[in-house]
Amino acid sequence: MSESPENVQGSLAALYESLQTSVLQLFTDPTQLSPGQAVLVAASALFVGAVVWTCCGGQRRTKVKLRAEFTPGKVYYHVPGPPVKVIPSLTPFGMKLETYLRMADIPYEPMYGRSMGPKGKIPWIEYNGEAMADSGLIMEFLNREKGVDLNRTLSDADKAVSRAFTKMVEENTYWYEGCCQYCKLHLAMGMPKHHIRPQMTQKHHKRL
Repeated sequence: MSESPENVQGSLAALYESLQTSVLQLFTDPTQLSPGQAVLVAASALFVGAVVWTCCGGQRRTKVKLRAEFTPGKVYYHVPGPPVKVIPSLTPFGMKLETYLRMADIPYEPMYGRSMGPKGKIPWIEYNGEAMADSGLIMEFLNREKGVDLNRTLSDADKAVSRAFTKMVEENTYWYEGCCQYCKLHLAMGMPKHHIRPQMTQKHHKRL
């Protein structure tokens, strides 16, 4: 029986608080921790630091292979595939970007695959022989390049509300939903299934 999101969230909060206390002890009074606890806390702190470093731009810029030929002014839009019939994309930021391209009537061609963009993420675009990543920056660039303003009919107050909702959905709601889905899928599987299953899946993919 899987745990509810509230129980999972409470468990994660308790784990974070315990780790925070242990890290503080490690740097202020390490004698209070057993050798095993000290090693575990140090390893956890290094792991968290590595994740933050990677997510905040510490990763190297990814080399991308651009098209040898392109149509000037056309957007080549890289997104995970294959396509589906009911929505533009299965990825939230892919759906955001493709919906913008359609609403702004900007010519584009989807490039389905798993190739990562300059920042090691997807979706990304090629435009006039240049690679560009980050859906928000792409939209700002195309607004200037194409003279597009989908918010031109909005008042300043409406634009402020729109900006607030955009940031809330992209930087809070999106990650909360991802966390809930991860917890439901992996924590509910129990130990050690959520470590074994990815390895088994990887082996099957290699056979295919």
